[in-house]
Amino acid sequence: MLADLAVPERLRGVLDGIWSFTGDGLSHRVLPDGCIDFLFDLDTGKAIVVGVMSRAHLVAPALGRRSYGIRFRPGQAAHFIAAHAAELLDRDGDFSTLTRLGELAERVAEAHTEEARRAATSSALLRADARTRPALARLDHALTMLRNTHGEISVTALAARSGWSERQLERCFLERVGIGPKRFARVVRFERALTLARDGRLSQAQVAAHAGYADEPHLLREFRVLAGLTPRALTNERNVGFVQGTSAALGYCDENETEKADHAAGR
Repeated sequence: MLADLAVPERLRGVLDGIWSFTGDGLSHRVLPDGCIDFLFDLDTGKAIVVGVMSRAHLVAPALGRRSYGIRFRPGQAAHFIAAHAAELLDRDGDFSTLTRLGELAERVAEAHTEEARRAATSSALLRADARTRPALARLDHALTMLRNTHGEISVTALAARSGWSERQLERCFLERVGIGPKRFARVVRFERALTLARDGRLSQAQVAAHAGYADEPHLLREFRVLAGLTPRALTNERNVGFVQGTSAALGYCDENETEKADHAAGR
């Protein structure tokens, strides 16, 4: 069972979500969203940093396995990790090695309520010594422009409006977001198209036009690359958009194993 928990007010500019999950033994398709997660295994007390994903992954959480996670807004996790975000693309890393928050894993595992876990998370992230990098307003502005335009802004225009050269923009995105601005724009456009497809009022060709794709074949190609499915198949699939995770902490199943995982889940 998945539970979305309220993000404390003081962390709403940093965190995109807080969640807890008890494994149901089914496979779940995790979609790329440009976010980095801190993932805590409540049964073992271990924690990992889960990097940005370039494509969808299937995860099959073990039945009864209890997890707790915090999902950062794009670019915000870099303030708390001692690595370039691009080094974690489609990978995860050891929490105690990559952050200054090693004791948080133990506190989260020992907490008996979700509220206690949220309180421990807030206390740790708001500590002045928790940060490894200062905030970067120009990056936040660039990310906001990409969101507001649904990814329909050129890298050249984005760099100019952010006060950077294109090379500086690319370097900053790789260091702090984990993917370049062009790839991030693809994710934003994909999310927009998926929202429109799930609404159900537009044809597939209309979804492509409204989301900024060149045509319907372009939409289909992007969905197959990013999600592994067509828009229609994705909107009909159960257990989509679960939580970030690419490791055995959740029972990772690579996208190449899609057919076997789907069969096991009864699809």
